[in-house]
Amino acid sequence: MNERAFTVLELMVAAAIFIFIIAGIYGIMNAGRSVYDADMGRLDLQAAARRALDTVTSEIRQSSMSNISILDSGARIVFEIPSDISSGSASYSGPISYYLNDDSQLIREYPSGTENVVAQYVSWLEFCCWDGSSCAAGCNGADSLIVRMGFNRTYKQRAMVLNVTENVVARNDF
Repeated sequence: MNERAFTVLELMVAAAIFIFIIAGIYGIMNAGRSVYDADMGRLDLQAAARRALDTVTSEIRQSSMSNISILDSGARIVFEIPSDISSGSASYSGPISYYLNDDSQLIREYPSGTENVVAQYVSWLEFCCWDGSSCAAGCNGADSLIVRMGFNRTYKQRAMVLNVTENVVARNDF
C-alpha cells in the first residue's frame, strides 16, 4: 500500500499557521474598530461643542454690550435681547442666563426659573468682556465678549477632552 496521507506533525503545522493568520486578521480588525470608536466619540464631542457654542453666541450677538452682565467670576452670563424694535425704542426680553450646573450641563435659563439643557459633558465655562487688551470688569464699553468652554467625556473607556473659544461681538446697540 502506497497511500499518501498527512502526518500528525504536518496537520499541527498547518493548524498553527492557520491560527497565526486568524490572529493577525483579528488584531487588524480590532485595531480598526478601536480607531473607529475613538473617532466617533471625538466627532460626537465636537458636534456637541459646536451646537453649544453656536447656541450661546447667536443669542449674545443679538444683545448689546451694555445689556450683558458676567457673574460668578465669569462662570455665568446674563443678558437681554431686543424683542420689539418697531416702536422707535427697543423693548427687551427678560433676562437670559447661561451657566454650568452640578451635572456638567450647560443650562439656558429663560424665562426666569425655566431651565433648558443646551449641552452635556461641559467641564468648565468662562465668559470674559474683552476691552482689546485684557478681560474687563464690566461689558459696558468692551469691544467683544470671549466665550470659552471645556468638554470632557469618556467614550468606550477613552477620555476625550475638547476646549473651544469664540470671540463674540454684540450687534445691537440701541
